[in-house]
Amino acid sequence: MDIIVESVPNISEGRNKELINTIANVIEKSGVNLLDIHFDWDHNRSVFTFIGQTDKIFNTIFNITEFIYDKIDLTKHKGVHPRSGAIDVIPFIPVKNISYQDLTVLVNEFGYKFFERFNIPVYFYGFNATKTNRIKMNKIRNLNFEKLKELLKNNNIDNDLKPDIYKDKLIHEKLGVCFIGVRKPLLAFNVNYLNTYQNENIEKKLNEIAKKIRESSNGIKNVQAKVFFLESKNLFQLSLNILDALNTDFYFIFNKIQEYSNKFNLKIANTEIVGLIPSKTVENIVNNYLINSNFGFKKIIEFQVE
Repeated sequence: MDIIVESVPNISEGRNKELINTIANVIEKSGVNLLDIHFDWDHNRSVFTFIGQTDKIFNTIFNITEFIYDKIDLTKHKGVHPRSGAIDVIPFIPVKNISYQDLTVLVNEFGYKFFERFNIPVYFYGFNATKTNRIKMNKIRNLNFEKLKELLKNNNIDNDLKPDIYKDKLIHEKLGVCFIGVRKPLLAFNVNYLNTYQNENIEKKLNEIAKKIRESSNGIKNVQAKVFFLESKNLFQLSLNILDALNTDFYFIFNKIQEYSNKFNLKIANTEIVGLIPSKTVENIVNNYLINSNFGFKKIIEFQVE
């Protein structure tokens, strides 16, 4: 009985395509199935999605970290996306024949081995969180490497800010920290808007939309939302994390975004999914459009003849 796990490491490099391609080669040679690569110049971040047996998944993370160890320096890293580590976030998601509880135990052991091997301080989040305020790691990560480094050098630092695993130093001088944990399937979804001169205060309007839909502002449960300006594309981006994709109505969320966009006269240029989307989410979207249909993936046939 094969145990299958997904991992989606977020790495603070989105501009060096040669390095990104080499990381992909490292992953593929580690005996796992690389499903998706997403990288972005403005965020300066890459996201790799792969699945495999637990031991191979853990070994792949070791191989990635070993490879990038002397190739990423956060003191020289710039990007619009918040980050506090070179290999910033390492999520694990059970796919087949393993429970959240059992995977959480294995990931906890992995976190200690990761620190012992690389001396990068670790924060546990998600199901591995040691404190309630760390189930979501965004409050600490959003401080960014520079601010977190400054705070962690203070001898009177609040214990709530200290990593779960560290020795003499609370943060690595160049590689920062790492957030490790088991989480539910997440959907990362971006809505990009045209930066038209006819429409003033686009960023202000998008921040208002983000406030209306994110859970922390009494919006929609399981939704995180931030606004970025993508200089290389001259677009504004409403970036969403839907934290429990299997039990959150994506169709409702997107309709709300369209409603608010129309209200503020904002033109959507395109949308993008970062990583993969759960099949159940796709089924829910299609069924909403088809209205009480019997759609399921058994209804799909792929034609390869053009």
